[in-house]
Parts: sequence; structure tokens; C-alpha cells
Amino acid sequence: VSLISPLNNTFTSIADVTFNASFTEDIALKNSTLYLWNSTFSLINTTSRNITGTSNTTSILLTLPYQGRFYWNYLAFDDNGNGAFNSTNFTLFYDSTQPSVSIIQPQNNGKYSTVQTELNYTVSDLGSGMFNCWYSLNNGVANTTITCGNNVTGLNSGQGNSTWKVYSNDSAGNVNSTNATFSVDSVSPNVQFVFPSNNSGFTTRNITLNYTVSDLNLQACWYTNSSGIVNSTVTCGQNISRVWNEGINNVTVYSNDTFNNINSSSVTFNVDSISPNVQFVFPSNNSLFITKNITLNYTVSDLNLQACWYTNSSG
Repeated sequence: VSLISPLNNTFTSIADVTFNASFTEDIALKNSTLYLWNSTFSLINTTSRNITGTSNTTSILLTLPYQGRFYWNYLAFDDNGNGAFNSTNFTLFYDSTQPSVSIIQPQNNGKYSTVQTELNYTVSDLGSGMFNCWYSLNNGVANTTITCGNNVTGLNSGQGNSTWKVYSNDSAGNVNSTNATFSVDSVSPNVQFVFPSNNSGFTTRNITLNYTVSDLNLQACWYTNSSGIVNSTVTCGQNISRVWNEGINNVTVYSNDTFNNINSSSVTFNVDSISPNVQFVFPSNNSLFITKNITLNYTVSDLNLQACWYTNSSG
């Protein structure tokens, strides 16, 4: 008796299995019987076929009743009642369950403000055991083999959308995979003041601030004139028109995107809409003097006083 197929220690993911054996005998063959045991060596099937001649083969198709380890052999008899098994039982593993594969990091539908460099996953198989694992950073166009269970480092997702995929198969040929599609935007919005220029001075409080803002995933804009103590929301790109404070104004415009990258731009300008206060102390108006040597006394005040001059001829 010679067992042909499936070979010893074969793994299969298909329940229907054909058991093949060959038989030789000096006198005349009579019948052959397939024996099938489960993992505890309980006999679960015997199927017989009549055979003739001194050399013959038998093929019997069985449907394995459940997953697990099985043992099989053939018993053949000749016309004189002599019988024999193959010298050893063959082992067959039936496993139709796919491995379990999960990607932990990056997360599916995740949004990240940093470039992703690590692929963290778990993989397991309760049946015939893990055989191979591999991953792809471009949805299967190019694959890289890895040791099952070893996370991957040193990757570069770049900016934008990516799909990373992990595959695994077991010893029975069952294949499973999982993927994570995620987005990366590590670039902060670009915010710049157009007007006014920094350290400008104005004699009016009604000033329109002009700025530009851009980002592929722009979300919100706001500004402050109090170093962030009080913030005011503004539509991104919309000029800021208002009555500003007298004196130094430190204005900062902020912007963030949907990935929570934040950037800002600041400008400082001075507002002085109040004229200097000038008053004569002496002499009083319409005074009359009998001398030409007269000292005029006056006061002048202003936060940003620059120069004084006088005229005796209406300018």
C-alpha cells in the first residue's frame, strides 16, 4: 500500500479532498478501504472500493466535516484475506479560516498633522498558523515582505491621502488583508499682512487691515489686538475694518486648518488722531503794552510731540 496524495503533512483550505493510493499484490487484489481519523484518533469515516489485478489505484473523494487535523490511511486485502495498511498514517490539516489582520497605526480615516513613519499592526491565526506577511504603501502596486508581527518603521507617508495595506496568509493558503486610508497635512497655513506695513503711523482710527491667508485645508481665522487676551473671529481672507485704539496697536491674525496646524502674522502700528494741545499763558488776548520787549509764555502737550514754530504774520 502506497499513499499518493495528499502528501503527508499537507495543509488545505478546501473541505473536499480526494485521497489517492496505489496497491500491489503477487496474487490478486480484492478491495481497498480508506480510513479517516480526527485529531484525537477517533475514526470518523471508512469508505471501501473493490479492486482487481495485481496492481491498482483507488481515489476516494471525501468532504471533511470540520476544520482541524486529520489522519488517513488505506487498508487493502487480497483474495486470500491478507490485509495491510501503509506503514504510516498520513497527516492532513484542514483550515478554511483566514488570518486576523488589524492595522493599529495609522488609523483608518485618520487625520494627522505629522508625516506618518510607522506601520503598527497585529496578526494572528488560530488554525494552521501564520506563513507569510507583507505590506503595501500604494494599495498593492508594490509589496514588501515582513516577519509576521514585526511593526514597520522608517516609512514616509508624505502629504495628502495615503492607503497602507497589510496582508497575511496561513499555511493552508488562506489570505486576508486590511487597509488604513488616512490623510496627512503637516503644513501650517500661510498668513501675511499686506497693509499696513509694520510700525506705520496713522492720524485716523478708521483703518482697514489687509492680509492674505492660504491653505489646502483652511478652516478658521481670527485676530487679536490684545496679545491673545480677546480674540475676534473673521472670515478667512476678509479685510479687517474697525476703529482702532489710540496709541500702539499690536494686531495678530491667526489661522488654522482642519488638521489643527496653526500659523499667525503680526503687525504693529501707531494711531494718533489727537492734535497737540497749545495754549497761551501770557499775555492774555487783546492785551496792550507800552514796551516792545515782551516774553510770550505758552504751554504745549502731546503724546507724540515733534516740533513747534510760530509766526507773526499769519503764517
